[in-house]
Amino acid sequence: MGQSDIIGLSLPGSKEVESVVKEILQTAKAGQIIMDFNTISPSLACLLADLAEAKGVKYVDMPVSGGPVGVRNASLSIMIGASEEEIEQAGLMPYLQVIGKTFHFMGKRGNGQAIKIINNYMAFTTQVINGEALMMAVALGIDIDKFYQATTTSSGDNKILDAKMNKVKNEDYQPDFALDLVVKDLELARELCSDSKIPNFTLNTGLQFYRLAQSLRRFGFIKCN
Repeated sequence: MGQSDIIGLSLPGSKEVESVVKEILQTAKAGQIIMDFNTISPSLACLLADLAEAKGVKYVDMPVSGGPVGVRNASLSIMIGASEEEIEQAGLMPYLQVIGKTFHFMGKRGNGQAIKIINNYMAFTTQVINGEALMMAVALGIDIDKFYQATTTSSGDNKILDAKMNKVKNEDYQPDFALDLVVKDLELARELCSDSKIPNFTLNTGLQFYRLAQSLRRFGFIKCN
């Protein structure tokens, strides 16, 4: 990596990212660029950017969204902790266009992470609501197709429901995203709220559903990745 002009990172979490970036910086050369595609805390992203800058290295947080389908179709949404001008001047757009379709320039380091965490909080808690709504419909004898048709043409419509409905109808319970990564991202959202003194009443409730799933998996009641 010491000979690479541009380094891209895709790692499990904050601990791994911090360790790898610090290792890279030990032998880094001025002018290198680190593109961090992981979801980590905004404060850590800012810290790593400062450490990199001290070595003459550019570190940019660039978390991605879109899941396995987005990866296969090279249609990821990329949330970038920099301005469009900075990314263009650094010559990074051709690399981003290989994996992404939409690009959101959040202006400064850490804000790419912040908006990704907010996005994941919205997606994961919406998934909990959709699950409870489906249970209500089934318990009341409402046909799943009619439930879907009614809600997706009314104010209950959401992209998560669209994405998961075929899996529900086909009784396909294979997850598209690792449970532990969901918990990791929601914990990052809780940390963000705590650090910034932001009230959030639904975040902890949503998080506990996924922690419950972890417990059920631990004791063998469910199987998931």
